[in-house]
Amino acid sequence: MSLLGAARYGVDQAPGGISVVQELLNTTSKGKPRLPDLLGEGALASEWLQEVRGAAMGGASQSSLAPLRETDLRRLRALREAVVASVTGSPAAGIRTDVELSMDAAGLVDVVHPERPVAWILSTVMVEALLAQRSGDWRRLKICANPDCDLSFFDRSRNRSGVWHDVHVCGNAINLRASRSRRRAGTSAANS
Repeated sequence: MSLLGAARYGVDQAPGGISVVQELLNTTSKGKPRLPDLLGEGALASEWLQEVRGAAMGGASQSSLAPLRETDLRRLRALREAVVASVTGSPAAGIRTDVELSMDAAGLVDVVHPERPVAWILSTVMVEALLAQRSGDWRRLKICANPDCDLSFFDRSRNRSGVWHDVHVCGNAINLRASRSRRRAGTSAANS
């Protein structure tokens, strides 16, 4: 079973590098039945990080990672909270991390830290967020408006007006609840 959010929840994957940011956002416990928080314990977080690194590096096989320490998990959860706040426009504590980049002989730039997976994900998320903000794609990374869902999705609508990760699942459920509430309010007002 894949631990990546796109496969785990059936969400369309964001294009390019911003998909790493989306993967971080979709590590939380969601769905029915509830799936575990991938940053909740060290072994599961290591498996997730291994899978994300492999996907980001073109499926390159790597040796398995040791379980992450609690301090690493706290750093990753703090990063996730800061990114959620940034995507939703909520105030949050800032995050600082050292980002080290390298350029090879062909001129390709990449994030360094392959031997330090937590440093790699922190750096990669920050770099991809910066690039997405500069390109305008950051406004397309959203959190589903259904409070029971909260999945991260990439809004592909022309006018960036999407609010549901899947309009047929979350949109219909919320709209049906609102319609029933309006009907009940109308019936109550008519009976008064």
